[in-house]
Amino acid sequence: MAGKRIRKATRNITMDDIEYVYKHYGEKTFKQMSAELGLTVVQITRIVRELRQRGVELKRKPRRKLFDEFVEKLKKGE
Repeated sequence: MAGKRIRKATRNITMDDIEYVYKHYGEKTFKQMSAELGLTVVQITRIVRELRQRGVELKRKPRRKLFDEFVEKLKKGE
């Protein structure tokens, strides 16, 4: 693993962590949330997975349709 360190879980997940992830999901990346909370990206992923398994709908960030935008540019002759 050249240059990449695996970060071990530094602490247990709390109720505040779950609420934070629920509130900021779709607005921030998992890496940003993990840095702010002091958790690993794997722990953030686990929170999201557990919420989804329990039927909680998480708001998703609208994805840009890159290929559609590119095709539109080609059609306009840009």
